[in-house]
Amino acid sequence: MEYRELGKTGMKISNLSFGASSLGGVFHHILESEGIESVFTAIENG
Repeated sequence: MEYRELGKTGMKISNLSFGASSLGGVFHHILESEGIESVFTAIENG
């Protein structure tokens, strides 16, 4: 994983993120079980 400093805060954040707005139904309805599976898959894969 590659990290960069966030502005001048000293905080290091990853270049890659997990966009999760769809899990809240922003774009379309999803099944809760599919959302949960997506989060666990993201965590398991770093």
